[in-house]
Amino acid sequence: MKKLISVVLALIMILSFAACGIITNKPGGDDTKPGNQGNNTADDAKLTGKLIAIPNSRDDMPVLRGISFSGNRAGSKDFNSKSASTEGIRCIFELNEYFCCTPDTDTTHGIKVYILKHREDQKSYETAQYSDLMAGFVNLYNLDFNTDSNAWDAEMYLNPEDVEPGLYDFVFTYEKTPFAKLITRFYAAGELDGKSDADLEKLMGISGGDNQTAAKTLDGWDGNFAGTVLPAPETSGNITEWTVKTDCVTIRIDGMNYDEYIAYCKKLEAMNGWEVYEGDYPEDVAHFPANYNDRSKVYFTGIYGNLPHISVQYYSDKTCSGNGYPHFCMFVYYEWN
Repeated sequence: MKKLISVVLALIMILSFAACGIITNKPGGDDTKPGNQGNNTADDAKLTGKLIAIPNSRDDMPVLRGISFSGNRAGSKDFNSKSASTEGIRCIFELNEYFCCTPDTDTTHGIKVYILKHREDQKSYETAQYSDLMAGFVNLYNLDFNTDSNAWDAEMYLNPEDVEPGLYDFVFTYEKTPFAKLITRFYAAGELDGKSDADLEKLMGISGGDNQTAAKTLDGWDGNFAGTVLPAPETSGNITEWTVKTDCVTIRIDGMNYDEYIAYCKKLEAMNGWEVYEGDYPEDVAHFPANYNDRSKVYFTGIYGNLPHISVQYYSDKTCSGNGYPHFCMFVYYEWN
């Protein structure tokens, strides 16, 4: 009788361990386990709608200034026609939905997007071996620009017969070297039916809409610089410094994000008469990296009206913390040698 009880207890223990979901690594590919796919709040919290840079040692990688996604099942036309960005990116889809990726880059061929089951160890993407044999591989798509149609050939699709709803990672690579990623979530077909754009943005972790919606015209902006008028940035931030000197005005804004900075620079560049400064650091919006932390700071410089030099700068997190000032800084010069 005692032997029988012992056998029953042993069987109960084995079944209990199996129910806990212990996973053993399988040979082949790399040894990082994909994250569990489940419908829970912890998974939802991982969605940010942000394009995240993956560090690498190469200096010939494409510059990805942003991406956008559009689909044919969820959201309005406006929701599916946003311009490419590094934040506020559509990152939720339905299985059985066709969706397209539009990158903002000068590289017309060679970028590939690996769709993988979400990994808890995101750092492993830096050293993973990229192929269709890697752990968690789901699909692979090329981002190629079609000169005949003047559009990107980048339609994607996940078949509900092959994969389950849950979190998936989009990893952008060039010549099998990763350089950016986006965490996404796929819902069952029809699960997003009837949801408003605001509902979808909440699911994406964008509370209250994207950054463009949250932005406002900056309070306290005096745009008249010796007779030349410069527009105010649209930002949720606030002016923390406005220093007027004989030859220059210094403006600092606290709380301005990188997308708002790029939008402001594009606004300046689009003004009739704006000229890119051809000095020691000529830069325009085409030079902006996807992640401002790739540099100590990002420059945007120009000449406009009777102002010989205008420098709009965005500092990296490290630069800001080391010097104690906010990301955005603008210098408007009355004189320039």
